[in-house]
Amino acid sequence: MVPNLLNSRRPIGLAFAASIAVVAASIFAGSSAKASTIASWDFTTNGSGFANGTTAGTTASGVTSAVITRNGGVVVNTASYSFDSSGFVANSTAANVQVGFNTSTAYNVTDLKFSAFSSNSGPGAVDVYASVNGGAATFVQTLTVTTTSGTSATNYDITLNDTVNTSLQVYFSAHGTTSANGGTLSSSGTFRLNNPGDLSSTPFAFIGTAQSSPVPAPPAVPAALAGMLASGGLALVKRGRRIA
Repeated sequence: MVPNLLNSRRPIGLAFAASIAVVAASIFAGSSAKASTIASWDFTTNGSGFANGTTAGTTASGVTSAVITRNGGVVVNTASYSFDSSGFVANSTAANVQVGFNTSTAYNVTDLKFSAFSSNSGPGAVDVYASVNGGAATFVQTLTVTTTSGTSATNYDITLNDTVNTSLQVYFSAHGTTSANGGTLSSSGTFRLNNPGDLSSTPFAFIGTAQSSPVPAPPAVPAALAGMLASGGLALVKRGRRIA
């Protein structure tokens, strides 16, 4: 007689499928995580401006240092509620503002969020470069910069999508010779980094997720599923015999 599994008291097929789902969920648990702040600076906390080497106000677990600094002749220009700098040189990647962090925890860094503007004779555009895990700095994108300040300053969300195991550094340098008002870039012109929305409470920040716990090695996954299949098949056979 053919076993009538549909008439058995317990739907083995459904229970078995549910077990498979539980195993799969446990195998791949933690593969996704909610994005959060890795390192951030709140420029609304200082009405006198920020000096060279300003450290992050907030850092995530494992971040050992996070600073914004100036390089290659770029110097501080004291201005309230911003990281303001002058001394930019047209098309010089060495003259830059640098922001980044070192970490002992691996992160998937997705974005850098901030706002910025220039003085009339400051950079009309800036090139953005990134160095990941100590590697060479590579070009990310060029940002057009306006002279507008206040709550209408330009907001930027730079997409990075970098796997950071040890360090990430982002550099801002002057692009071309044109200033923000359409004239010629001057070394006395300034470029300001601010919170997104300029004076909003949302900080200048790197956003991303901590890398998830490693999933089992590939051979372990089929082995676990094979074991479930074998157990489920045996249960089906035994149940069939009892019903027969």
